Amino acid sequence: MSHGATTRALHIPYIVAEIFQCLAPFGGQVVNIQDFSEENWRYSRQCQHALLQLARVCRAFVDPALDVLYHTMSSLRALLDILPSF
Repeated sequence: MSHGATTRALHIPYIVAEIFQCLAPFGGQVVNIQDFSEENWRYSRQCQHALLQLARVCRAFVDPALDVLYHTMSSLRALLDILPSF
């Protein structure tokens, strides 16, 4: 089976990481959550949702998508919420 250039490119971790970084809310910059408007909040959630969906698509996408999500979190609360003691 012959794979196209796009398929081959998506197997290169650097390229996948660069593409996913483009989906980072606010260009990957951490933004103070208190400065969020309703529109900024909605935009941030849409970016996070897209990255979460990409992490579920295939194993090659998990690490790059979760890396972007982790580096753009505005609060540690989401991480703490998954721990049973919190």
